[in-house]
Amino acid sequence: GKVISVELRGLELTLYMLPDAEGIQLMSHFDNTADTTLSGAPFALLRMANSKPGEGLFTGDVEIHGDVELGQHFQRILNGLDIDWEEHLSHLSGDIIAHQAGTLARNLKAWGTQAADNLSLDITEYLQQETHTLPTATEVEGFLTEIDELRMSADRLQARVHRLLQQVKIRTESTGERTS
Repeated sequence: GKVISVELRGLELTLYMLPDAEGIQLMSHFDNTADTTLSGAPFALLRMANSKPGEGLFTGDVEIHGDVELGQHFQRILNGLDIDWEEHLSHLSGDIIAHQAGTLARNLKAWGTQAADNLSLDITEYLQQETHTLPTATEVEGFLTEIDELRMSADRLQARVHRLLQQVKIRTESTGERTS
């Protein structure tokens, strides 16, 4: 009974989705107000559909208005969909063009993933090796080891102080002296 509108920025197109027990009804026009509106560029909305729940809604690329919980639930539904885009495109353009477009999309996705991974590694290396802004993994491990050793030493010291206080208490009780 809920309605989700998806505004595709740049295309000036709004799609209305009415999920029900049998699937999702897709409409280009809806007379009432949608319960949730997702608005973004087509690629931003696709990234949102492939991201973790809640992640794509708050990156700034996709805006949500209305029922946020419904928007997140809809995102989980999109994540579960396995749409054969090549098949749908082949009805419009033919098998050869659809296959080439699918191959291009997969290659672009793989290249984008590899480029993002390389950029992340390069930035990490620059910040660790060149500017010494970030510690290396070895430095972090050494620091954590030193913290563990300090914690154990503090625990041993606390136990020793406790034992000494117990010994002083026993001695004063046996001699009848008062402690202050």
